Amino acid sequence: MELGDFDDDFFECKPKRKTQDLTEIIQNYKPKIVTSEKFIDERPIEIDDLANWHKMKADYYYFTKNYENALEFYRESLDTSIQSSSLNNTIFQRELRESIARSLFRLGHTQEALELINQLHESSSNFEQYSTCLNVHLSFFESLNTENLQMYTDEQITILCKLLILHPWYVNLWMKLHDLLQLNSHNENNSNYKMFSVICLQLIREINKHGNSSNRSEIFAKQKLKQQTWFNEAIKMLDSNTLEKYFQDPELNDLISLKLETNDKLEDNEKLNQAKCLDTFPKFFNTWYKLDS
Repeated sequence: MELGDFDDDFFECKPKRKTQDLTEIIQNYKPKIVTSEKFIDERPIEIDDLANWHKMKADYYYFTKNYENALEFYRESLDTSIQSSSLNNTIFQRELRESIARSLFRLGHTQEALELINQLHESSSNFEQYSTCLNVHLSFFESLNTENLQMYTDEQITILCKLLILHPWYVNLWMKLHDLLQLNSHNENNSNYKMFSVICLQLIREINKHGNSSNRSEIFAKQKLKQQTWFNEAIKMLDSNTLEKYFQDPELNDLISLKLETNDKLEDNEKLNQAKCLDTFPKFFNTWYKLDS
């Protein structure tokens, strides 16, 4: 098969390169020095670039703890993105609304921030969106001081339960839930909290039984060791009757193990629907796990 007629010189001659004196190159090289804040003053013209520019400014102000300016530019970015053809979409605008909620919370507008994040809960259409919202919501509660946190104890517990419906194998969430329940178990109005906290320990034990026994990395090994130390300390706080009831009952052990395995086989949409339908956290234990109080 002939590809065409080529002159042999075409393959033999090397391309000639223009030689230039190194001194001349150095003299002509004029690098542009840009400070880290330079982009703040370079306002773009295109509407898409403008929305991103407002967001970058907002991010800069947020991470330098200038929350008032961050809130202003997150809102500017949101307003601008609505006019944009490429950024007028759910993903970009949800991220901005989450950032607005974070800024409001940092400025002490707790109720307004919670209302906004609740709106994002309701508009979440998939597993990832709902999971992200719940994590943002939880981070708000974890940032509150003890006095203000008492107002939202039940709500925080419910958020953790929703996250555990989505991520039932995540031991750190069970640990947080246990500690929160245990902390509030001394209140006479919270008679079931202690029982629920013990069930958390039982679930943690079952998860560790199913977990990967091989330490995949040094970080993983340290995390497992930290969790085991925490678990041992929590067990020491239990009386013998409680240990016998919850940790030596093979029927209960099998039930919890089966529930974990069943949940692991659920599609994300099924987990999402279960989490959205959970309105009070006792249902998480009494209905989802079929455990009677």
